[in-house]
Amino acid sequence: MKTIRMSSTKRFKVLTAVCMMAGIVTAADFSWLEEPVNGNWNTTDTNWSGAGAVWKNAGTNNADFGSSDTQSITADAVTVNNIAFNADGYALGGGSLNLFGNITVSDASHTALITTPIEHSATDLVLSKLGAGTLVLNPTGAGVLNNLASLKAAAGILHVAGGTNLLTFATVSPSAPAFWVGGGTLVVGGGLLKTTAGGHSVVGYGGTLLVTNGLVDLTSTGELLNAYPGGSSGGGTTTVGGNGILDVNVLRIAQLFLGDGSQNVININTGGTLRLDKFYIDASVLRKGKVNFNGGTVVPKKNDVNFLSTGVPNWAGIVANVLEGGAVVDTNGKEISIKQSLLSGVTNDGGLTKKNTGTLNLRGANTYNGGNFLWAGGLNITNDNNLGAVPDSPATNVTFVGNSTLLSGGSHALHTNRTIRIPQSVTATFNTQSYTQTVKSVIFGEGADTTLAKQGTGMLELDPGDASGFSVGTLQAQAGTVHVRSGSNFVTIASGVPRVSGLCLYGGTLLVGGGVLQATGNGGYATIQDGALIVTNGIVDLSSVGELLNAYTRVGSTTVSGSGVLDVNVLRISQHMWTISNNVVNVNTGGTLRLNKFYVHTGYDYKGLVNLNGGTLVAKTAMEDFLGDGDGQWLTNIFVNWVCS
Repeated sequence: MKTIRMSSTKRFKVLTAVCMMAGIVTAADFSWLEEPVNGNWNTTDTNWSGAGAVWKNAGTNNADFGSSDTQSITADAVTVNNIAFNADGYALGGGSLNLFGNITVSDASHTALITTPIEHSATDLVLSKLGAGTLVLNPTGAGVLNNLASLKAAAGILHVAGGTNLLTFATVSPSAPAFWVGGGTLVVGGGLLKTTAGGHSVVGYGGTLLVTNGLVDLTSTGELLNAYPGGSSGGGTTTVGGNGILDVNVLRIAQLFLGDGSQNVININTGGTLRLDKFYIDASVLRKGKVNFNGGTVVPKKNDVNFLSTGVPNWAGIVANVLEGGAVVDTNGKEISIKQSLLSGVTNDGGLTKKNTGTLNLRGANTYNGGNFLWAGGLNITNDNNLGAVPDSPATNVTFVGNSTLLSGGSHALHTNRTIRIPQSVTATFNTQSYTQTVKSVIFGEGADTTLAKQGTGMLELDPGDASGFSVGTLQAQAGTVHVRSGSNFVTIASGVPRVSGLCLYGGTLLVGGGVLQATGNGGYATIQDGALIVTNGIVDLSSVGELLNAYTRVGSTTVSGSGVLDVNVLRISQHMWTISNNVVNVNTGGTLRLNKFYVHTGYDYKGLVNLNGGTLVAKTAMEDFLGDGDGQWLTNIFVNWVCS
């Protein structure tokens, strides 16, 4: 069969028809000899039959390569219309090809390799890969590249294996794009494939884009349209994996709304990277399609509250699956929202991994079961189900792999089965913002060099019931309130440096309303700086700590009341020389303060206030200076109020 050559001004309108008639020609046809005199394609050697024994450069001449004992061909700079490979194993290198037509590899068992650069002399031409076979493009050599107006994988496999491949056609019509996967498969296994001139990029007509290595840069085009056009002729699959990078602006998941959406698929597989501004559909109609998160990394390039779904009903036709490799999001310093529900697509999916600075807001009713892994930045949730399925029994479900933050975008409670893990040398920050977050699960710090920090003006409630609560090296209340309501809770660091003590209220409030909070390290300090310790119930056991520093260099207060018990060795009333009212110890009705003695450093003019208001002081050892030294000197600026109760 021969190919009909259409004029370049009409090609974008009739290319589909031309593709179907690959092999039918009316121009001059040159056929490579079965036994050519050599392997050179030039205008001097007699290696051809048909239109002539010697090749003639013309944009209307077609080259046909069939069975031959010479399949390794070196070309001079030649001009050609269509090229057809009708036998397996051809390799074409050498000088550049000034191409006016298409390239056909006829049989599915055939592969042809072109390493010579291809050039389009007219800016509206299309290089279509036709036939069921595989065409490999790999322009080789310093400064060598394929410079094409438009490239279309129309049938079979088009494999870009390496080199630089530029697509320069500018159009606003998605029916005539520069980047065009239209019925065939485009595999990018290396090098650079890049558009330069705007318009759209298209994967449609049942075609497949597979990026396994190298870089596909479509950032000059407004959108990559997956599954274009609508109707029965649509459908498309875009896959990135291996070491491949796909860089787009907007990725339109589906331009097709017929069927069950299985024709419209985005796969983000292990090793691959998808860089984009956002996912998109035309939300005014019901579109159907799938996004499969399977170990590849999604990198947002802009802040967007509608990164995946706007939340309108017509997004319900898009299914977002989390597969074995998991959903990996590198927020790249940006803030994005995924409102689409992330569903478990397999029995044991890989969960969600959040990397890099920036914030990922999860807003869907997610069902993935592989847990959550926070490497850096912030993960913002408004509801327990944003973290995926609840384990059937207590199991690690949230891991702070690196220093990172779990933010609250609304008041909620985390299920008791969601065990939270903090590995060695990691700070896990809970930022409640202005909300209340209740954690009913175990928080397990793997070693002394772990930190649980509280930020935000709201409240973090730790309420595991009778189960173990948290066990960390350091607990820091930096803002708002940490409310320990139940459980057995342990802080293990005993530091001789107050600012890095195991229990450090640096700007926040620690409220113990139940359970046990115990320091297990020997010596050192517990520090209240610009914060407050309030014990209304339960036990705070700091008896292994050398001193509880109230108002360390700044404001601070310690209060015990209700049925609360505070057990310390030495309670330093004040390390502050400002106003007395800022440095307060309250022992209120029902509360019990157990201690060896009160203390201030006599070398400074420290000020403070002790209010004895119905609570009980228990002296744990005989001390002549339990409250003041032998001459009462350090009580000069320490006021003790005996309040009638």
